[in-house]
Amino acid sequence: MDFALILPGEGPRGERLVEALREAILGGRLAPGERLPPSRALAAQLGISRGTVVAAFEELVSEGYCAARVGAGTFVTVSAPPRREPPPSVEPALSGWGRRLVLPVAADGAGPPTSLTSAENAPGAPVPFDFRPGLAAEPFPAEALGRALRRAAAYFGSEYSSGHPAGSPRLRAALAAHLAHARAVRATAEQVIVVSGSQQGIDLATRLLLEPGDRVCIEEPGYPRARAVFGALGARLAPVPVDGDGLDHAALPAEGARMVYVTPSHQYPTGAVLAPERRLALLDWAQQHDAWLLEDDYDSEFRYSGPPLPAMQGMDRAGRCLYLGSLSKLLHPALRVGYLVVPPALVPAAVAAKSTLDQATSPAMQEALADLFESGEVERHLRRALRGYRARRACLLAAFASHLPAGVRVWPVTGGLHAFIEAPAADPVRLHRETAARGVAINDAAPCYQSAPPGTRLILWFGRIPPARIESGVAALAEALRAATLPRAGAI
Repeated sequence: MDFALILPGEGPRGERLVEALREAILGGRLAPGERLPPSRALAAQLGISRGTVVAAFEELVSEGYCAARVGAGTFVTVSAPPRREPPPSVEPALSGWGRRLVLPVAADGAGPPTSLTSAENAPGAPVPFDFRPGLAAEPFPAEALGRALRRAAAYFGSEYSSGHPAGSPRLRAALAAHLAHARAVRATAEQVIVVSGSQQGIDLATRLLLEPGDRVCIEEPGYPRARAVFGALGARLAPVPVDGDGLDHAALPAEGARMVYVTPSHQYPTGAVLAPERRLALLDWAQQHDAWLLEDDYDSEFRYSGPPLPAMQGMDRAGRCLYLGSLSKLLHPALRVGYLVVPPALVPAAVAAKSTLDQATSPAMQEALADLFESGEVERHLRRALRGYRARRACLLAAFASHLPAGVRVWPVTGGLHAFIEAPAADPVRLHRETAARGVAINDAAPCYQSAPPGTRLILWFGRIPPARIESGVAALAEALRAATLPRAGAI
């Protein structure tokens, strides 16, 4: 797995690299005994010369942070100091459940039971060319999970335990370590709240921090299920446009908002990546307006070009950013496990709120997943899956270039498991009729908009369709797009 690293500030790249690695060591992202990334790989990742990387490693050795072993690499020798989180620059003013909830959490994590129900879309009928959501590039590590679940069952034995509402200590620690290494997230295990998928994470953050009538800025287009949660809990929604650099911070309301929901690493549905200057501007905006940022790190595990993108949460120094993720794409959506990383000041309220929503996400599944992280099975599975998805993506982009008609825009597919295309001249009703006649299953992106523009926008998932069918599927889609394209005014 690549090590997410961003060079700070300006100046010679070698000095900035030394500073970034030194901070990673002192911050605990690189532990004593851990090997630094290979110099050749790190140089390619950052787009700098290998000599610059080697010189930076030598500087860290001379400063006593690392030791070089001939033929083995460079290893960390310094332990991170005890973590002392600085207090947020703005005292967090809790609202919603975060202010009203004073329910104690028992030592065993027990809390008042709450019955929640959710509905998932049933899978559609098989079709020859299926561009609907799904995971099929690599087999899910079912055998490894089965062994881990059997170990978890033996661990629990006959003793009754509903688990701690914030999650298994082992899994929280494993997630904190994984996120620090892969996503540059700054968090202790105590800040990680295990939830039943990203939907519950959004719900928990909303109940913690919002009152009915509070304004929430959402991306336009954006994730419709997030919009549904905010609306159901009484928030006023303020759409903010998205372009090729992600959410346009300049369009945020001047009078402010209580929360901004953003998908910076892989915007849904466009796939845009939030530009670094916009990330910094958004963090500044949140601090100036006493607002919260809910960073949904959607699909961040799968990136096909460029270096790993550090999470925005790792850049937050004011304690205004909550970080949301799930294991649905990394492993499997049926696991129903996600995580919400909250600032230190919100931990007590978040644990209390989670215990009221439900007693705990499945303790047995959490222990099994902790096993998979600790054994390295998750990282091995990610490497296998990336190979499969990268091959599917290459087939998809080649088919787009060969078959899509003029006037259809394909947004860059730098990560994730889907492509976003715009066909402004295609009639959506006719297109769905034409694609159905050709055995092509598609996803209309209209639900992602508060006010959908004219024409058709599609989300094409490439995780489940076999590579051998991708080109034929795109060719059939292209035929349907031509058949559904509206004639230009004045055309005969």
